[in-house]
Amino acid sequence: MNGIELLRLQRKCGCKALNANKALMSAITTDKQQAAVEELGCHFFQKPFKLAEVEQWISDCAKRIYDEGA
Repeated sequence: MNGIELLRLQRKCGCKALNANKALMSAITTDKQQAAVEELGCHFFQKPFKLAEVEQWISDCAKRIYDEGA
């Protein structure tokens, strides 16, 4: 099972985590695979990525979690 298949299985099984708070990281990917991740509402990181990009995404995730619980 690859990452995209896992994201799809989580959705199918009713995973309650926000899709926007899920990410896939890959060094080798096609435009089609990247589009599939984004279609699922998840974030995609192309390796090599910048730590600041991951930190910002984590911060955004925390805001979404806080806003959902408020």
